[in-house]
Formats: sequence, C-alpha cells, structure tokens
Amino acid sequence: MASPRTWVVVFLGVVSCSHPPAPSLAPVPIDAVVTFGSRQATEHVFALNVPERMAWLTAPTIAVPEYTAFGLVAVGDTAAATQPFVFIVSGRRGAPGSLVIDGVPPSARSHLGGAEGVSVTTQPCIGANWVSAFFVEGIGAAPTAPVDVVFRADKTVYTIRLDPRRDVMKLREAPRLRAADVPTRIAADSLRVVSFRLGATKVGAVPVILARDDRRWQTAGRLTSTVEHLDVIARSGRGTAVEWVFLLLEPPPSCISEF
Repeated sequence: MASPRTWVVVFLGVVSCSHPPAPSLAPVPIDAVVTFGSRQATEHVFALNVPERMAWLTAPTIAVPEYTAFGLVAVGDTAAATQPFVFIVSGRRGAPGSLVIDGVPPSARSHLGGAEGVSVTTQPCIGANWVSAFFVEGIGAAPTAPVDVVFRADKTVYTIRLDPRRDVMKLREAPRLRAADVPTRIAADSLRVVSFRLGATKVGAVPVILARDDRRWQTAGRLTSTVEHLDVIARSGRGTAVEWVFLLLEPPPSCISEF
C-alpha cells in the first residue's frame, strides 16, 4: 500500500495534467514598435524585442566649429563590385536631441571644396559639435581599404580616416524584417515610410533604421528629448525595399563644447 505522501504526489500530478494553470495576464514588456504606412495612416504594426545597445563611442571622432551649412562624403576605393557602408554620426551644440545618424557608400573622390581644417580628435558627447564615423560588421561589404570621411563645415573641410582593421563596430543580433514578412496588401509606397518607436524600457538609446533596397543600404536615426518614446522615420530610395534592420546605439554622455 502506498504511503499517504505517495498518494498526495500522484493526485497532484493528475490535477496538474488535467487542469493547467491559467496563463498569466501580466503585460509583457515590448522594447519597440515598428509600423509601416505614413503619418496619416498606419498599415501594419510589428512588436519587437531589441537586443543590447551597440557600443560605438570608441569610433574615430573629430571636433568641428559652429557652422550654418555642412556637407559630407566618404571617399575610398570604388573598384569593387560591392562597397562597404559607412556610418556617420554628428552632434550639434544646442538643444538636447541634436544627434543625427547618416550613412553613405564610398565615392571615388570628394566633391566638397574648401580650406583644409585641422581634424582634432575628441569624444562623442551631447552638447558639442563633432563628427564620428565607422563601419558596422555585416552591413555592406567588408571594408578592405581605408576610407576618408570628408565633412565640410561652411567653407572648411575636415577629414576622418577609417581603418578597416580597427574601425569596424560589432553588430549584435538585431531584429530584421524582410519584404516577405510584410503583408502583400501593403502598397509599395508605404514600405518607404517606416516608424521605429521605442518603449519605456529602451528610452535613452539612439534608435536607427537600416533599409536595403535592390541597390544599396541606407540609414536614418536620431536622438530626441522625448521622455516617453523615440520616433524615427526612414524613407527608402527609388528602389524596392527588401530588408530592414533595427538597432540601438549607446547614447553619448553629456559634455560642454570647447567652441
């Protein structure tokens, strides 16, 4: 005869199998929401869990003076069939949120004229004028030769030299969406407007959208001072969008400009 303790164990096992506990109704935190459509009408929504922020604050960075107009270009070897993709992050002195992310493939030469300025190394921070540039592993072709990022502030040009052996940032696993993931009922024009909004768990990070069409990668991103959410709009080019990558950059610390 089984002991009372044994009967209790068997009975509880049967109850557990026949009547599973009710699922928890506690809300599951969502890191971000991605929408396709336009500011007037959202056609589809995805909920994403975003991994850790990408560390990039060690990338080459130069200080630039106050300016009213600017231009930038990446200059490198364009003989290869596929080109590396260069991330460019620029900070502006002034109101919080003046941090912008851009991206370009290298061109054969610079079209920016102006007097050569001294490229003084600095650190990325919020509250100063600076430009930073780097490659990201897995985005575009792997760089094999140095690339010069030329930044023109009004009539003066500054240069950042990127070393393919040193200035490649590691891309941790990041959410990706492909055209096949998006319902076919969404119009092609709506795929060119993508919103990447962060939830409360990720506020303070710098959101970035990478979009790839049938020709190239491009990017859009910014840091805003909004407390409850951050919002980025990325518009693809004339080609048909085929893939999107969503990542977060580590935000720079605050600083005081020297200019």
